[in-house]
Amino acid sequence: MAARPSLGSSAALDVAASTAFERAGLGLDDMAAMDIYSCFAVAVRMACDALGLDPLDRRGLTVTGGLPYAGGPASGYVLHSTATMAGLLRDGGHGLVSGVGMHLTKHTCAVWSSEPGGTLGDGRSVHTAEPVPIVSSCAGRATVAGYTVAHERDGSPSKGLLVLDLPEGGRTHAWVLRPELMADAMERQLVGERVTLTTDGKVNVAVW
Repeated sequence: MAARPSLGSSAALDVAASTAFERAGLGLDDMAAMDIYSCFAVAVRMACDALGLDPLDRRGLTVTGGLPYAGGPASGYVLHSTATMAGLLRDGGHGLVSGVGMHLTKHTCAVWSSEPGGTLGDGRSVHTAEPVPIVSSCAGRATVAGYTVAHERDGSPSKGLLVLDLPEGGRTHAWVLRPELMADAMERQLVGERVTLTTDGKVNVAVW
């Protein structure tokens, strides 16, 4: 995850969608229905950002009710969304179905239509990002690129985990162990904060 060029967006999804529309000779406005892959809310929001799609679009973002509600065995949800889209388009129109693999690192977009046309690709990836180098152990200053605070079952914070941009390039991870710092991370936006890292050669720990 930390090797993504951008932690909050997906260039791959943008390229996959634009390539699908280009091959179909259609655009987002031509879609009568859509099913945006919905494993988690972040996947839907990232897709909307990449597509330039309003999350409250009157057409809706799903034809099944969404993965959390419609389900689908193992990784079979897109089979269900595609089959549902096929039924909806039998009376005419075009539809978009998207899919996601791994940790939002693989994307697919398909434009389906009741009207013949368009061109097929050769099955090769249309975009592959150059990963950001990950430094396993380091000490010194770094800048927070993304973070989370893990909690115990009783709701108490247990550890913070930071993804950090290094001044010389690359990224690293670090734990936040002090309770007052975990509380601070939950109370405000920490992205962009400068922190200090110490390391035992295996684990990095951050303070600020």
